[in-house]
Amino acid sequence: MIFTKLSLSQADVIPDQLVFPPFLSVPPIINLKPISEWNDYGLWLPKTVRTDEIDQAQNNQAHPCDSTNTPLISVGHPFAGLSFEEKEEARRTKRREADHRRKDAAGRPGFRVAKEECWLIGHDTTWKEPEGTSKSDYDEAIPPFSRLLSATRDFEYSRHAEFQFTRSKRLFQLIRNAFGLRSSFQGRHWSGSGPHGYEYVAPTSHASRGNEYAPFETDSAPDVDEVCILLTDPETCVRGLLALARREAEAGWDFEPAHKFTVITAAFLSFLVHYDVLPEPALQAPLRKACDIARSAPQALLDAKALEDVLSSGTGWNRANWTTYGGSWGGSERGGLEKGPISWGEQNAKEELSEEIADDGGWSVSKIIDDSPVALTKEEVYIHLIPFVRPLDIGHISLIQYIPYARRRVVSVLPPVSEGPGVPAYATRCHRLVTAPAPWTAKEKWRTHNRIHTDDSNDDEEDSASDESNPLDQEVATVDEPDRLIIWVEDLGEDPSFVNKLVGMGLRGRWGLMGRKNGSEDDFTQWWAFKAKDYVLPSFWSPSSSTAT
Repeated sequence: MIFTKLSLSQADVIPDQLVFPPFLSVPPIINLKPISEWNDYGLWLPKTVRTDEIDQAQNNQAHPCDSTNTPLISVGHPFAGLSFEEKEEARRTKRREADHRRKDAAGRPGFRVAKEECWLIGHDTTWKEPEGTSKSDYDEAIPPFSRLLSATRDFEYSRHAEFQFTRSKRLFQLIRNAFGLRSSFQGRHWSGSGPHGYEYVAPTSHASRGNEYAPFETDSAPDVDEVCILLTDPETCVRGLLALARREAEAGWDFEPAHKFTVITAAFLSFLVHYDVLPEPALQAPLRKACDIARSAPQALLDAKALEDVLSSGTGWNRANWTTYGGSWGGSERGGLEKGPISWGEQNAKEELSEEIADDGGWSVSKIIDDSPVALTKEEVYIHLIPFVRPLDIGHISLIQYIPYARRRVVSVLPPVSEGPGVPAYATRCHRLVTAPAPWTAKEKWRTHNRIHTDDSNDDEEDSASDESNPLDQEVATVDEPDRLIIWVEDLGEDPSFVNKLVGMGLRGRWGLMGRKNGSEDDFTQWWAFKAKDYVLPSFWSPSSSTAT
């Protein structure tokens, strides 16, 4: 910009500074107020249809008018008499309110449940879910998979008090992975229902990135219209997932994470049922049935653990029989309930010495405490076994028949027999668990990565004999597995409700016929003893219709 004819003296010009023109003179008809009397009332605009949304927060205020009596509305906040900090806080408050309105319009839940109440929806019949924990749209026209994803996000948001902890968050991620509730998993999904239902469209962001959470192969068969197992077969996947919660929780033999795994699953499915996420009749009924299974799972897992503790007790009837008469199979199982023997010798001793010396960086590894029980010796269980076998001669008892591994289901529980001449004490003190074969079935191959393949391979990891390097893996049964097999279990108490809960539980491990060689089960001089190779399966692990009789 070039200014001409400026009356500037040499004193007005300072080297190396910008030269500005003089201010215009104020016309004599205008009276200026001093800055000290200035008040900021914000920006005011005429009220029109386009400004109705802005006016929603000002419904209770009296609106001024301009010279033509047009109502005016305020845009922004008047900052008259406010300090700089107060003005900045007012601006931040305005931005937060606008952000909340935008997220609420998009379906973001607006209510978070207290930490101690996060899982009550899954087991407390008196619990009333607060309004606003989910504001998503569950209209039938929306693809079912999209509705499940929306409900999953709402559930995570409303239960933030629990999911802020790494363990709870990780357990829920495992649940989502198992049910296929990830938009990053490849595959087709059903369209929405009704005449206005629209097709599912995967987020475009997943096309350019890998499947971060995909724990399995995601290539689906062309004829599979829906790859989410929670939609196609909710009962089977819920039953299978929670039955193996002890393995799915990735916590080894630590029981607490497995129990919490079932509690979170029950709360999540109850959340889906409460908000009727799948209102279609063909989807609603199976989901409700799966929810009923999930709600019973935490207590069923506790009951299975109670039976497991009795069966695995080193001084109990079954375990003591195996310790005394099981020979080379009487010790602890590889990866089983008890501590295994240390076989790396000097290497382990060096590791123990190295724990006392820290490296240059100052880092050290905490010692892992294994609190699993240690297998007892024959001498330690002898005094506990004698009272059970009286009046039989303990020296004439041996292992007669043997089944290396079998999975069986408890089909009924019988009370102890009455006392009588020659009846051993165990028969009068122990309940009888009647079991039937329960081999691995194709129905249990419910996971997404297994449904694609149709081979007949046995996926039961406990029933594997492919490793020829270990002699124990070459064990051969000395007798065919019977259709009806009874084991004797002590310390079940007199509560009939608990005894009835044992029906349906799954037992996986070794089975041995013990007693006198010339005896029989009819006169109680022979009996079957069980030794667990893995944890006891809860009663809901298999449909009741498949119970063998």
